[in-house]
Amino acid sequence: MVALNDYFPLQKCDSHCFDDVSRFRPQSDPLICGRVEARRLQKYELEINANTLSSPSPSPRGSYFQIERRHVDSFSYEEFWTQYLLLNKPVLIEGITKDWQAAKEWVDPETWGLNIDALERIAPVDAVVRVTETNGELASYGDCSTMPLREYTAWWRTHKAKGESLCSSASESSSRSQRNDKLLYLKDWHFIGECPHFKPYDTPIYFSSDWLNSYYDSLFQNRYDTSTTNADVACIDYRFLYVGPAGTKTPVHTDVLHSHSWSANVVGRKRWLMLAPADAHLVYDTATTLEIASSFGESEDEEEYEQEKENGRREGGNNKDIWSTTGNIGKKESLEGKSNSLLVALEVQEKKKKSRDERRKTFPLLPLARKKLYECIQPAGSALFVPSGWHHSVVNEEDTLSLNHNWINASNAEYTWALLKQQRADAAEGIDDLKSSCEPLEFESLVQRNVKANAGLDWDEWVRLLETIVTSTLVDEKMNGELVEEVQVIKDNDNIQIHTPIQISEQLSIAKLNFVVIRKILKEMFEEYEKIFMKGGGKLFPSFSETETLFKLPTTFASVMGLLNRVDAILK
Repeated sequence: MVALNDYFPLQKCDSHCFDDVSRFRPQSDPLICGRVEARRLQKYELEINANTLSSPSPSPRGSYFQIERRHVDSFSYEEFWTQYLLLNKPVLIEGITKDWQAAKEWVDPETWGLNIDALERIAPVDAVVRVTETNGELASYGDCSTMPLREYTAWWRTHKAKGESLCSSASESSSRSQRNDKLLYLKDWHFIGECPHFKPYDTPIYFSSDWLNSYYDSLFQNRYDTSTTNADVACIDYRFLYVGPAGTKTPVHTDVLHSHSWSANVVGRKRWLMLAPADAHLVYDTATTLEIASSFGESEDEEEYEQEKENGRREGGNNKDIWSTTGNIGKKESLEGKSNSLLVALEVQEKKKKSRDERRKTFPLLPLARKKLYECIQPAGSALFVPSGWHHSVVNEEDTLSLNHNWINASNAEYTWALLKQQRADAAEGIDDLKSSCEPLEFESLVQRNVKANAGLDWDEWVRLLETIVTSTLVDEKMNGELVEEVQVIKDNDNIQIHTPIQISEQLSIAKLNFVVIRKILKEMFEEYEKIFMKGGGKLFPSFSETETLFKLPTTFASVMGLLNRVDAILK
């Protein structure tokens, strides 16, 4: 990463705030470090923690590390950058939605719950949303289906009429699971793009340096034009609205492109469990293809703790295995005299035990992960900053509406690049059998196609994103000292209007930080392309003439060279 001393007034920071920076960076995430390194780390953990893992002890709810909390009224932009953003460290910011139009329009003033009617009135009549079923072990972990918004709101009202909404809690969702009732979670709705006539919020200043959405905004300049009829154009960004009743959930995952994300609760309460990037390998299986666990196993763990605690009281402090008291429910003699309700309870317990045992076999390192979890109970009105590479799961403990962005900037762009680099290596390995039958450029185009399918961006689009940020930085950021004259010349040549500068402080230049990080990434991309296309004797494609070779290079390579020269000139 960039040397922080060059850009931030560290003397103003807590002297200990950078003590454990490495812990929060995604170096052990299999998506970053690769399968081989992830397996090595897992093997090491299994060896040194063999005794602990053989008989893991359950943990009670609330025993996890707690995410730090700040209030918007006493939390500066500079503090956010130096104490959280650059450290890749999460924080909950309270009071952030108090002036939002969404909080005025979508919150029922009598119940403080969600006014679903108001949301429906604002949306287009023909709005279509994506929903996922979240009542099940792997719920919300795969494909979403689409339905008209009106159909979803009708389901919501029916759900409320059953007495399973506003006043219900996530703890009651287990009974719904046993009844196999539907729990529909509206996810990833591009509300801003589809409803340009209504502005529910202003992006908080903390999250304003956003390369990802700036790039997509630049591609689709008519996204806020109410006359546009192209919904696809209007909706390509990473700004989302989520709506879900109590009990809806999202399984363990990391965010797209290893981006940061922020999530603001307009209504409701969420429970987040988060795992730092240094511990990412603990949530993947150790036997097959690095499958990720759907949960941290916290529900079974917390329930087992409570059962052991209750069993200990019942046995006079002798804390026996809770399962030994039930025995094998298949034995008829153990069920004699039991009521049907007890039979059902025993069957549920046995099912949970089987699920727990299967999880422990497939994901043997999860007990270690649970010992390192961070927890955040997020109330209405607050926003949670979720940094790059943090694996997390989310449960709506009340009926909840949240607004979310995924975003990239100078603080985490290197993580996104590391992901794209590893994605390319994996994609090339996956089609290695085609290499001998393809021209190098053709093979690379196939590789990049797979990268885009898996990651959402290929290398060419990544360079175009960086180029967009270079240009927009020159427009929106004022450079200090020796950079001002150079920037002014470029602005004049490009006929770009000068805008009001945006800076964190006198000591900090986001603009310079942007350029330094982008240059570092471009230099690494240049080196990667040299590795890919350089062959014996230091020549590119030695079987071709120099003229032919020029046309055998991907256009992205030329873009990298051109943009690198441009940034070098700025920072010279």
